Amino acid sequence: MMDDKIVVAYIPVVHQGYLNYLASTGAKKVYALQAKDLPDFPYLARETRTLGIQELSQALGSLGYEVFEFSELEGKKIPEGTQVYIPEDDVTRKLNIEGNIIWGNAFLRWDWTKSTVKAFVQPEADRAILKSDPMHEVCTARMQMLLSEARKSSDWWRQVASLVITSSGQCLVSYNKHYPHEYAPYMDGDPRSSFNPGEFIEISTALHGERAVIAEAARKGLALEGSELYVTTFPCNDCANWIVVAGIKKVFFLGGYSNLNGQKTLRDNGVELLYVEI
Repeated sequence: MMDDKIVVAYIPVVHQGYLNYLASTGAKKVYALQAKDLPDFPYLARETRTLGIQELSQALGSLGYEVFEFSELEGKKIPEGTQVYIPEDDVTRKLNIEGNIIWGNAFLRWDWTKSTVKAFVQPEADRAILKSDPMHEVCTARMQMLLSEARKSSDWWRQVASLVITSSGQCLVSYNKHYPHEYAPYMDGDPRSSFNPGEFIEISTALHGERAVIAEAARKGLALEGSELYVTTFPCNDCANWIVVAGIKKVFFLGGYSNLNGQKTLRDNGVELLYVEI
């Protein structure tokens, strides 16, 4: 006999997020998806951290849950009064289950959609430098200079320039460049052409403008602790990591999006985000 509440989920590991989600449902029976149940996601079989059904059953069993293989549920008619709780992600969206489905939106893991989503950051700036702001003239002049500098990039898709100003007033400017030389993506083909903006940003022959100025500062022995960064497009997640580690405390930007954790990484580490209106 099936309980009036059950959970259907892909649970590769047991962490506090999963425990909180399970507790929120009030269910005690969990039907666990495994890689073999998900042929559309072959990469899941390569995930070395994934618990087997026995380990998962032992872990959750010690907390009062009963764990079953999803195959025991698949194809069976779910009683009309049973509430089926399913955390929504790329895996569960492929399931063909009929019944009283209650989708959950808790963040439990980085699935494909969450990993590639782009969140526009203009409204999320800590401060907007508008035309009425006393800082606007200076910020606009710097951004206009960067827009001209960005046009030096050989990248046909995206041209981004960055300016870092140290706490002692020293300035460095750079733009995104390709290696081993600027014509690499046109002679050999650009790997970025296979992806949408923000997807698989690590697959690229380009050095981003933010990383370029940070690297140049390191080469010249310039400390960036407490410095300001101006950039024409909001930093990607990887550049956000570099910005935090470099000690930069303010990022001025014109627009763009935050992919993965870029915006959160900066804000959680005390970096002020300032949108510049031009």
